[in-house]
This record gives sequence, C-alpha cells and structure tokens, in this order.
Amino acid sequence: MRDPALNYWTEYEPEAEGGERIVDRSDALSDPDVEDLLPAALSLWPKGAAWGSPDGQAIDDGSNWAKLTRALLAPVAELYRLAFEESREWFVLSLNSRLPDWEQEYGLPSDCARPDQSYETRFYTLLNKVRSTGTLTPQDFVRLAHFAGFTVIIEEPMAFRCGFSECGGEHTVGYADQEGYWIVHVYDLRIEFFHVGESEVGRDPLFEIVGIQELVCLFEEVEPAFGKAIFQYEGDVLPTYGTWPDEWQDAPWGFYDV
Repeated sequence: MRDPALNYWTEYEPEAEGGERIVDRSDALSDPDVEDLLPAALSLWPKGAAWGSPDGQAIDDGSNWAKLTRALLAPVAELYRLAFEESREWFVLSLNSRLPDWEQEYGLPSDCARPDQSYETRFYTLLNKVRSTGTLTPQDFVRLAHFAGFTVIIEEPMAFRCGFSECGGEHTVGYADQEGYWIVHVYDLRIEFFHVGESEVGRDPLFEIVGIQELVCLFEEVEPAFGKAIFQYEGDVLPTYGTWPDEWQDAPWGFYDV
C-alpha cells in the first residue's frame, strides 16, 4: 500500500531461494543409469541357451551377454542425458550453454554494452528482455544493475493527491503522468575531470561520469513502454545541458537523463 507521505523506494534484495518458478521436467530417463536399464534391456534378447538364458532363465548379470548389453546401453543412456540437457536450453531460466544463441535471437548484447560483461549481467539482461513483454518490476532493474556492478536505488514518485497525501512529504504537486518516471539514484561512480596540461581540447569532456552510459544502455534495452528511467548521480549534481530533447527537459524535479 502506498504511503501518504513517502515515495516508494526499491533497494537491491538477493533472489530468494526458489523465488523463480522453474518447473522440474526431470524423470527417470533424464539421467538414466545403465544398471537401472539393464534388466529391461536383457529381457529383449531372444531366449535360449545360446543367448545365456537356458530353459527361459534370466540372463546372469555377470555374464558376457550382460557385459555386452551394458556396453550397448552406455551410449543410449548418454544420449538420453544429453537430450534432456538440450531440452533445458529451451527455457531461459534453465540456460546453461546456449546463452549466446538466445542473445543473438534478442539482439543482445547491444553495441554500447561493455565487452567484458559478466555472465550474470548478460543472463539477467536477457531475462529482463524476455520478460519485457510482460511485467517488469523496479526490483528487476535494481538486480540487473547489481549484476553489472552498479549500486542503485529506484524511487517511484507519486503525485500529490488531496485527501491522501500529507503536506511536507515526498509527494510533489504536478501532473499524474509524472508517475511514469522512475528516478534511478546511482551511487559510487567515478568522475573524471578535464585537467589542464593533460587533457586534450575537443577530445576530453570537462568532466565525465565513468560508467553511467553503460548503465543507461542496460536499462534502455529492457525499459518498458509505460515508464522512463531518470538517472540521478548521488554525490554531484548533473549539469543542465541545453541539447537534451524537449521531453527530457520537461521531466519533473529537474533530473535529466543522460
């Protein structure tokens, strides 16, 4: 339930064990053991003394026929195991070795992605991309940023409502569509400044927030149509540029995308 005075803030929370709904599709043939398959396989041989079963007796587990059957069963068991593992690659939550194929299907990683992204970052970007046609929560974005090495807290603003909001709280007077913005508070980023005698005019900016563009890129890959992330660097105020698109200049509270 929304607070009458405070906006909703989302910090990183580790995924609870069993939080993702993964359907267990395993059965007896998912990883079969040769010894478990042996009795059924031995029963397929013809009956008779030449086949190790005189007078209809069961074939001895230690006989040469049993050893031959084990040798024939080994690749069959391996085939079933590999086939089941391959079937797990059809679902993003159980990916193991097909991540590059899924990324190619969804156009990932993007051109602005860092070349040395960790597996967790790539996986969570893909997971959010797959989910982007459904429901994405601020926690999904916070976890995505966490796996990419960023510390962020997302603030969901709420417009002031008479009869509900409290004066002096975080709810601001404005249009209802301001609730479509998510304020992403970014922490612990490094700032590099222009140094006279070291930096080059026309090449080096007056200052640069290192890494912020990568975070923006990650969010834009999976950003839902109903929301817009507005980034606020905690520690220094972002400058106001006159070249931002009009819709960014009109963003509430004076926070600007980058």
